[in-house]
Amino acid sequence: MYSLAVELVEPDHWVAYILDLPGCFSSGKTEEVAIGKSRERIRQYFEWLAAHGDDVVVPDLIETRVDERYAPPDRQLRETSIGDIYIVNAFFRHDSRPVTKEDLQESTKVLSYQREDLLALLASQVTPEVEKLLLHVGSAEWWYWDRMGLAFPREDLPDEWSTRLSVTRAFTLDHLPSLLELSDTKEKMGETWSARKLLRRVIWHERDHMSEIANQP
Repeated sequence: MYSLAVELVEPDHWVAYILDLPGCFSSGKTEEVAIGKSRERIRQYFEWLAAHGDDVVVPDLIETRVDERYAPPDRQLRETSIGDIYIVNAFFRHDSRPVTKEDLQESTKVLSYQREDLLALLASQVTPEVEKLLLHVGSAEWWYWDRMGLAFPREDLPDEWSTRLSVTRAFTLDHLPSLLELSDTKEKMGETWSARKLLRRVIWHERDHMSEIANQP
């Protein structure tokens, strides 16, 4: 049984996170659609791992259960330190669990696979629209670390998209060990953060925008 945490991240944009599979989630315009897609997304996730050389078996029977839900009626928009409009996002009970060594190993692997796939998407010419998305991905990765008070200075964030992606990812990989067994939570802009939430958001955000980049004309 796979546990889901469901969140309304933006108007008409629901996400169902499969909590024990980093980077595995399903999305939809409604909560029901996002949940309904989750079983297929789990199957595709294991196929994706296998395509990258992992010795995994795609489950024959996939069952899911919604354990947490976040959809407050009043979601305030606010501007972040990197200029984006932001909505306070969920802090699930699952996010309060300390990050383990196994979590870090699995997340490092998934981040590596995702970046490999992202660079493959960029083999052709990068359009101005895609460049904006890539700058946003790099900025957000830095920003998540900043929520925990662990980021490097904002003025050191590169302006060029490929350098920004490289610098922020190198920082993430270098500093992942600092999340091990970290139990502290931080409050920023009315939002609660933890090491596990940071990790969840970094992986999800890149993967979510990869789908958007792949669908660019």
